[in-house]
Amino acid sequence: LLHLAAGAFLVFTCAHHTSEVIAARPLLDRDRAELARRRDRAASVRAGHRHPPVEPLKVGTAARRLVEEAQGWAITHPVDQTAER
Repeated sequence: LLHLAAGAFLVFTCAHHTSEVIAARPLLDRDRAELARRRDRAASVRAGHRHPPVEPLKVGTAARRLVEEAQGWAITHPVDQTAER
């Protein structure tokens, strides 16, 4: 999870950079599917096709609430720095 002015976004990182995101966790099957969609989309953009920007998971107060919940979850679920992301 990454919180920017535009909202809270689902992000992916390698194990080395987990400290730069909120509530890093191992990849789930749904994460792998989303990552594949994003890779396909990036290839399509490189081929000259236009796509709308990636939408945030939440915006405004809902984004702040999601970040707070994720931070609380992360306290009880420490990240294994050697695990796959």
